Amino acid sequence: MEGIVSTGRGIHHLLLQAERDRQRARPVLLRLLPLVVGLSNLFGMAYAERYLAADPDASSLTFLLFLQATVTLSLIFVHYEGTLEEICRKTRLFPSTPKDRYRFGLLSTLRSPPLLALWSTMAVAMLILFHREPATFLWATAGYAALMVATVATSTAILLWITRISGEVTVLLWIVAIAVAGIIIGTLLFGSPTLLQACLPLVWAAEATRAGANGEVLRAAGNLALLVLLSLSALLIGRTRS
Repeated sequence: MEGIVSTGRGIHHLLLQAERDRQRARPVLLRLLPLVVGLSNLFGMAYAERYLAADPDASSLTFLLFLQATVTLSLIFVHYEGTLEEICRKTRLFPSTPKDRYRFGLLSTLRSPPLLALWSTMAVAMLILFHREPATFLWATAGYAALMVATVATSTAILLWITRISGEVTVLLWIVAIAVAGIIIGTLLFGSPTLLQACLPLVWAAEATRAGANGEVLRAAGNLALLVLLSLSALLIGRTRS
């Protein structure tokens, strides 16, 4: 402990250990959340299969990716409120750097069991859906993975930055909830894809899948590159501003 306090090295390992201890102390019902998330995702994908089978313009895929990103954001907020927020607040006096705090937040979120359950069942669902089209499966998996990494990297950076400057994220949660509700209402009730098209990362992920399935490798790779660039930008900001 003295080595950590005196040098500041390895602080994210100490924070990750604290996070593991909190996970073990969670109520049994919360430990069932990964199972609930995984099963719900599999059933949801089974329902979505008929829409994805006839989706020439990738509009259904874009909406599916939007729902996946929404669930991912919700689970990130749950993880933040249940684990990260308290640890970050109680360890403000530790000699940690923005890089240490962001590394802790990112690694803790990426290994969150509910998120792992969501992503793994999505991979299984895509394998079942595209098992006869290997190229489509690979591009769909790559697009989905790049979108999820960008979502985690960006949201973690924003949450830790808000925690550092104010410690209050309620306003952000309300803004996100209102935006999500507006997009869902606009898409389902009015049949308007305009709001979805404004969410560029979703468009990039869907277009990478569609272009890859049609053999447009350069176009698919270009859209993936945009998602990677977004993730790298979030990483850079998180490492310096968290």
